[in-house]
Amino acid sequence: MFLDVQMPDLDGFRVLAALDRERTPLVIFVSAYDAYALRAFEAHALDYLLKPFADERFEEVLEHVREQIDKDRARELTERLLAFRTTLNNTYADKLPVKSQNRIYFVSVDMIEWVQSAGVYSEIHTKDAEHLARIPLSELEGRLDPSAFMRIHRSTIVRVDAIQELRPETHGDSTVVLHGGQTLQMSRSYRARCQARLGL
Repeated sequence: MFLDVQMPDLDGFRVLAALDRERTPLVIFVSAYDAYALRAFEAHALDYLLKPFADERFEEVLEHVREQIDKDRARELTERLLAFRTTLNNTYADKLPVKSQNRIYFVSVDMIEWVQSAGVYSEIHTKDAEHLARIPLSELEGRLDPSAFMRIHRSTIVRVDAIQELRPETHGDSTVVLHGGQTLQMSRSYRARCQARLGL
């Protein structure tokens, strides 16, 4: 918006003050007097055109406007991407449904130490119990927060905090020892990414 400082009824500053703050456009003040320049920038004007102005100066102001619009679009895109990322992070499950006889109950993900594939089912192991969920391991992996869990074998997912020790074996495989004493197999195809994840 190009606003002349001196106008009938309302001057440019009063027009700007009357606008919705959430929808205020980019503003360039125009005046024949440079005395208003400081006040214009205090009002967050993008630029100040002093009359009479040459075509080159007008083009310079337009280029300034284009640059600001590009910055605003880039910032808006970044904010949307961050919001989308937050949404994705919030889609990880905090509970998983499991079936026992004729009832369905929920196991807190915070209690899970490791998961083993069992065909179309997944065996969910907590510190005190074992549960069977009708969720294939590949689907279950997508429900678990990757910052807390990692796959160590095509049929095994483990909670990172539950790992106590890694024991290299022959042929590139490793044995994963959990704090509870359980031992799991880490296949060599997952070994490099798991070691990198653990900072080894």
